[in-house]
Amino acid sequence: YDHGIPLRRIEQIINISPGALMKIFHRMGAQLAPLIPQLEAEYRLQAVIHADETGWRTEGKNGYVWLFCSDSISLSYVENTRSSQIPRHVLGDLPLSGVLVVDRYAGYNRMLINIQYCFAHLLRELIALGKEFPAYKAVQVFVSQGTPLLAQAMKLQQAILGDEQYYIQAKSLKQLIRR
Repeated sequence: YDHGIPLRRIEQIINISPGALMKIFHRMGAQLAPLIPQLEAEYRLQAVIHADETGWRTEGKNGYVWLFCSDSISLSYVENTRSSQIPRHVLGDLPLSGVLVVDRYAGYNRMLINIQYCFAHLLRELIALGKEFPAYKAVQVFVSQGTPLLAQAMKLQQAILGDEQYYIQAKSLKQLIRR
């Protein structure tokens, strides 16, 4: 998984049947399941956390795979619902001090944590807005000014710049975006 090798290729490399490989995964899952509540509790303590969900078919039935991650923890769940009960279960019912980065799916809006919308999703929506209203000059100006600023914000990396320079540039970009 870490190396991005598809399951069928793993089956070929180690000469194992798909059923045997699945049995191994299920056995490992059962052994590791008791750790999930501890990982969820640690996830809730992170300063910046992310959540996302996407459609997922299992044996011809619709469902969703949910990802909750931080820099050090990744939790994924396959569920048959897109209900906000899934993030509520993972995030819990107590207020959290961090920031949750999400797309604009409304199921996250009632979580007890500060929410930041993903810049990539905002950028896509901004570009789509320009395409939807090509004849409106104000919209085109807004899109043409906002698009490069969001792109710059997405490229801003604290690890490369160092804390002081990162926060100076982030503050400047924030002011420009708000203006």
